[in-house]
Amino acid sequence: MRVLTEDLGEALAALLRKWPVGRVDIATAWATEGVALDALEDLKRRRRKGTKVRTLAGTAGNHTTPGALERLAKLGEVRLVTDSSGLFHVKLILFRTSRKSLAWVGSANFTGPGFDGNEELIYETEEVKGLAEWFDGRWKQIGVQHDQPDSYCKKWKRPAAPMRGVDDPKDSKRRKRRSTSASPARGAHNEPSVILFRQEGERPTRYTGKGKKRESPRGKVTIGNITHEYKSAVDCLKIVLDELQQRDSGFLKRCSTDADFRRGESHYIARTRSGLGSLNKVPKPLNGGWHLGGGGTMTSEKWKLILAAARITGFEVKVVGTMWQAEGKKGAIGVGF
Repeated sequence: MRVLTEDLGEALAALLRKWPVGRVDIATAWATEGVALDALEDLKRRRRKGTKVRTLAGTAGNHTTPGALERLAKLGEVRLVTDSSGLFHVKLILFRTSRKSLAWVGSANFTGPGFDGNEELIYETEEVKGLAEWFDGRWKQIGVQHDQPDSYCKKWKRPAAPMRGVDDPKDSKRRKRRSTSASPARGAHNEPSVILFRQEGERPTRYTGKGKKRESPRGKVTIGNITHEYKSAVDCLKIVLDELQQRDSGFLKRCSTDADFRRGESHYIARTRSGLGSLNKVPKPLNGGWHLGGGGTMTSEKWKLILAAARITGFEVKVVGTMWQAEGKKGAIGVGF
């Protein structure tokens, strides 16, 4: 028996790597994409068809996302709890092997923030008989749902008021850099899908070679309704990637497999520093435990990554003011914004 309060996503991934888990049963008030779901998919890849996943998920307030349900359905079977007389608020994960079972019971929903960002508590116990009987009974009570998950996904609308700690990962560092002016919550239904850059100053930033003077770009970037100040090209890129990950917990995972986020055999986005390959030079931490590679990459390359991120998310890019500019021996070799 033990109590878990920190690094829940890493603890889950470590347990699934260590144990030959044959079945995972999940009961959660809400399910969203994030590190917990990534860990389950990694288990499925390693054990191929050897692991079965059953999920009981609540749907109150539309905080359970279609993306999470679709991914969970690929891992096993999903049944939505719609018959509860009150709010379905259970948080339980059962890990079953041929010889041993383990249960996690606590405050964490099966969401991105629940396992990476919130302050949560999970009690781990081997006394699972009563918990397993409850889950099996509730699973049987709900019964097979031939069209319920698909119907929910088709009718789903983004919550007008995102729930803190469920929809929005906690990121204290970025909150310190956020504009002090009031702004709508991330993911609000009326938020514009626009990335707007305002570059300060009259002169472009120039990179003229080793040992020469370098001027760092400064300005403001607004993603949706959230405005940040940036002091360098890499700072701006990190802000954009973190903000887009806030809105879609599967965003950085898609970036990690996108051709525009690769340089040869190396990756600009990876789960581990070693996964960055040759770009593992002065890596920057990103939301959700991801890493941004770089070190020596030119301003124009960072701009291309921003454009690729906008393409992946469907955001429009707009620019106001002087553009970033990178120059080499043969003159201008790329422009930023």
